[in-house]
Amino acid sequence: MIKHMVDGEPSNPRSHIAAGTELKIAARDIVRRWVRDTTDVILDRIGEGSIRASSDATAHLPVLAEGRSAQTVLADVEQSIAAWDEPPPPPRFQWLRVRQHSAPSLSPTNIDTLVMRLDAERDESTRRMILLTSARDRLAKATGGLEQALTTIELLRPMIESAARELRVEQPERAAAVQDRGSAILLEREQALLTQQAIHRQAVMTLDLLIANQTVLDKAIVQARTATLSALQVAMAARQVMSDQTRIDPGLAAERARDKLRAALAEAHQAMETLASRDNSTSPLDL
Repeated sequence: MIKHMVDGEPSNPRSHIAAGTELKIAARDIVRRWVRDTTDVILDRIGEGSIRASSDATAHLPVLAEGRSAQTVLADVEQSIAAWDEPPPPPRFQWLRVRQHSAPSLSPTNIDTLVMRLDAERDESTRRMILLTSARDRLAKATGGLEQALTTIELLRPMIESAARELRVEQPERAAAVQDRGSAILLEREQALLTQQAIHRQAVMTLDLLIANQTVLDKAIVQARTATLSALQVAMAARQVMSDQTRIDPGLAAERARDKLRAALAEAHQAMETLASRDNSTSPLDL
């Protein structure tokens, strides 16, 4: 139990009352040992383990790519949108129709290529999300240790004062030393814990922001994939109809497909811009 409290590691889930009682018992034992042995190591180790765990968790935050591969794929999709936004005018000569029908940017092969690239980007986005959530879980585990160590220090202060009062009767000099030295060590440990806690909280906020933006990007990539298939295929049909100079109007379906794809692309670009701004910062913990 002593090592558990000194290191500030989280205990098994229990009620708040039971946990508080355990903290008080462990704190009393720490004070007894420190007054008896007069060694600073006992107090110096308070929160040592929790600081180390938090430091390890924040030091290994995953470094995400700037989303350039997603930008490239989505840019190619946008080029395809531009290719069908204005259907080509009817050919002036009958013999040009064959050439006009074979628009490279709207061929089934290119549609398949775009979809495959979006699939690959979706897989990469999933991998980044796994890294982020794993890092977030590690930070969550370390959070309790820091809070518990700070609570222990709060409990130790009045206990050390009480021990010093008891010593004043027979050992006034030692009582003063216990009071002064104990207060100084606890203040030092508290400052170290509070500093690490501030870094820890900023890391949690950073990861939460990255996870939120990555979630938006994941959704946008899936939407772009679905819309790419439907929109480009509708566009090819529209171009075919317009080139044949018929009066059939597929414009409504094509416009809906374009709007759906544009919305997905806009959402994806916004998410990537936010991710890139975080990646380009000097530190993921911008305190």
